[in-house]
Amino acid sequence: MNKHVPFKLGKERYFTKDPNFTVVEHLLRKDYPLHWHEFYEIEYIVSGNATEIINGTEYEVGPGFAVLLTPADLHSYKNVNAEEYLTIHNVKFSPYLLPPELQKALNSISAPLCGTCSAIGPVFSKLLQEYNGQDFAREPFILASITQICILLFRCCQEVHYSPKDPEREMILYIREHFLEPINVETVAS
Repeated sequence: MNKHVPFKLGKERYFTKDPNFTVVEHLLRKDYPLHWHEFYEIEYIVSGNATEIINGTEYEVGPGFAVLLTPADLHSYKNVNAEEYLTIHNVKFSPYLLPPELQKALNSISAPLCGTCSAIGPVFSKLLQEYNGQDFAREPFILASITQICILLFRCCQEVHYSPKDPEREMILYIREHFLEPINVETVAS
């Protein structure tokens, strides 16, 4: 039996320049294995085509496709063409950087927030330029851009299922975010 154990991507690997966010352009030339991370991540496909598997569901991705991934989401890429490759604009961030309304919305996501949202492309391009520069008010600009991208995703993608905030929902979210750690009933109940 061949088990694919997802690996964890931690903040210490990515948040080296700034403690709460990182912005990069990836050129993916081969399939990428199943993984998860302890931060939120937004991916925007600039060019290329592939299959992204998120929590066991396959999505055909190409230019204009965007996805917001939570710490509870497992994902991978397959069918990446080495000659064509996949260009991905990517931001990894702590949700505490966002306004309370968006933090609440992020905590309410019960399915991947993804779909075609070409309006994100120009914002992401400017965000990458700003992240790699040292212009005046760099950090506020970056935070405003991440906020804008999140809002655009919520507006573009209708697949999100919201649930009311209640104790059971909070327990489920806790378990989703800590499923690879030892969890006991007392911890979840508190």
